Amino acid sequence: MTKMMKQAIQFLFLGLALVLATSAFAQRQGRPGPEGRTQMSAEERAKMMTDRQKENLGLTEEQYKKVLEINTNHALKYEAQRAEVQKAREARMNTAKDIEASREAELRKVLNDEQFNKMQQNKQQMREKAQERKTQGPPQRKGQGPRKG
Repeated sequence: MTKMMKQAIQFLFLGLALVLATSAFAQRQGRPGPEGRTQMSAEERAKMMTDRQKENLGLTEEQYKKVLEINTNHALKYEAQRAEVQKAREARMNTAKDIEASREAELRKVLNDEQFNKMQQNKQQMREKAQERKTQGPPQRKGQGPRKG
């Protein structure tokens, strides 16, 4: 293999490692790690990734510095993107809460106290059932019992 081909393959693996590592970290954003540890900063993630790449790819010190800069820049971009997504999610949730509050206020004018209270109780029961389903995992399909193994 020529030197240029080896470098091209190394670059390809480097890019793949960067994509896989950042997507794995993106999935864990906002969740505490094992033993309640807080999430690493973008710079810490980039350094850890670059350290692994140095070991796996045999980077020189000059390459290490350049790769660290690249990884840090991209980790910061991913972090900014995740923050924007989180803000949009919170805005949607706030809008939905406002719409629901408006709906309830309008219903309050139409329903008597007993009807409104019953509606609120039904709503609470639905929330509790939804929470139960969340904690129990996916439902079993009809005709399927527990697997034997």
